[in-house]
Amino acid sequence: MSNIHKTTHQIWTEGIKTLLPFITIIILLVGCSGKKTTPVSTTTKTESSQVETEQPWYDGEKPFIFDEKENYPETKIKLSDLAEVSYIPLKMNDSTILKVKSSWRGNDFFVTSDRIYLQEIHRELYIFKKDGTFLNKINREGEGPEDYINIGNYIVDTLYKEIFIQDWVRRRTQVYDLEGNFKRTFLNFAFEIVELNDSLLLNFFQHFQSTPNGSEYSVTQGPQYSVTRKKDGSTVFDLPIHFNVKLPDEAFSMLAYGSLIKTPQGVFLSNLQNDTIFEIKRDLSISPRIIDISDYGTTFAQAHPTIETKRYLMFNILRSYRYKPEIKQRFYIYDKKEKQIYKMTDFSDKIYWALLDNYPQIQNWDTTQSPYIAVRPRQVRDLFMAGDEHGDDKLKEIIKHLNEKDNPVLQVMTFHDVEQVLK
Repeated sequence: MSNIHKTTHQIWTEGIKTLLPFITIIILLVGCSGKKTTPVSTTTKTESSQVETEQPWYDGEKPFIFDEKENYPETKIKLSDLAEVSYIPLKMNDSTILKVKSSWRGNDFFVTSDRIYLQEIHRELYIFKKDGTFLNKINREGEGPEDYINIGNYIVDTLYKEIFIQDWVRRRTQVYDLEGNFKRTFLNFAFEIVELNDSLLLNFFQHFQSTPNGSEYSVTQGPQYSVTRKKDGSTVFDLPIHFNVKLPDEAFSMLAYGSLIKTPQGVFLSNLQNDTIFEIKRDLSISPRIIDISDYGTTFAQAHPTIETKRYLMFNILRSYRYKPEIKQRFYIYDKKEKQIYKMTDFSDKIYWALLDNYPQIQNWDTTQSPYIAVRPRQVRDLFMAGDEHGDDKLKEIIKHLNEKDNPVLQVMTFHDVEQVLK
């Protein structure tokens, strides 16, 4: 990714109407010249007429520029400074012998005030009480019209008491009630779905097609993101953000990550093919949030957001060790009050387990459908391997009562705001 002209941004603003009376959507695109970003269109269509308006280029959180070559000041802030951490052993019976290995794309978990939802190996959804007591299992795997073949990802709608399961194989969305009873289905080619607001879904599409020799994938035509109705999957509008890159065919297995990350106000749109990370809010306004001008020397590295609070935005360098040059994974936190990026202090492998307990090492697969909450499954075997290296007394006490065949322990991190400078 070239740095030439990277800080020269073209701003387009365009006002359009939604189907909701008196609500105006502002679509704002930042075009960063460079091989990743290819704005194809700034025209968004809905069922209502288009209205041209002059608007300020941004109304909300200010975007910031990130360059991994910069010598950002370090912070030794701990996870316990940012979040309340609890450990929940998932209780066992004959129906709940779980691996709980994350999909590496995030959003595997949904946490409410009294429930924990998790998907298991793209086949089943498990529901637990907040203390880890098993409540229910939903498995509609099959080839019938009311079944799914694969859980690509899922959404729990607590308002309307529905579960949306995105079936990658059949390219459709299956909707069930909270007990797993079938309600409806609609065609949906999305790779990922996420709840945008009470009535709308946000979809991410991965339009890739193999080249003749099978060694590369290239982008085909179609929207990258769209907003659709929960009721029937009908399109409200396509977002005018498009990509045009080529990636090796193994890139998606080695670089699995979520392109849709929940925020307190909406959803981050993060993709390795785009050097600008946008946010779409629940009111449908779209704004740039992070502009990555780093010259990594490879397409397979990018700043990737994970958790945002009122004051802080956490992100890391998403990369794959399979591709050269090797890019070191580092973790950062942006202080919105101070308008300063801090690099989190590097950790030593020798104290890895203790740092996992209290280091704010939030990665893409730790994110959930609950914007302030991250969940990290801790396999019992790994907990035993750490021995006395753990730094959390609560976890040490839990480990005393486990055996190697037990279900994983969930490390649930609920983030809050703290009034301190990250020094």
